Amino acid sequence: MIINITRKTAIKEVQRKFNIAFPFLKIEFHDQSSDKKGEDENWYEPGTKLFEVAGKKQSGWVILQTGYTSLEFQQLFIERFGLYASIFRKENDHWIEISDTTSHTLEELNRVGRRSIETNRDPYWREREVLL
Repeated sequence: MIINITRKTAIKEVQRKFNIAFPFLKIEFHDQSSDKKGEDENWYEPGTKLFEVAGKKQSGWVILQTGYTSLEFQQLFIERFGLYASIFRKENDHWIEISDTTSHTLEELNRVGRRSIETNRDPYWREREVLL
């Protein structure tokens, strides 16, 4: 799948296409590089136009390839558009930010997210969690 980035493209459009390709992963955009983690990051709202926050105001495209690692995919956004993206993986009912050092591909991470949900389908699991 190809994601076209134009001056009219909103973050939610990128998120929707990313979610179609990887239903157990999500992508979020923020204003700081991963080198500055630990400081408060400004996470952009889904309705924000990418050109409003991009460091490089140029149109282009990104191909959603299953073989990319999360770091490679994040680097594409930095290099082409000056945008900082973070990838999150579904873990039961939570989202976990993927480390920049992981060597797992987006496809593998998506599979892990799917398994975390499938293995916790115990009908009493949620009730136990609420009671504890």
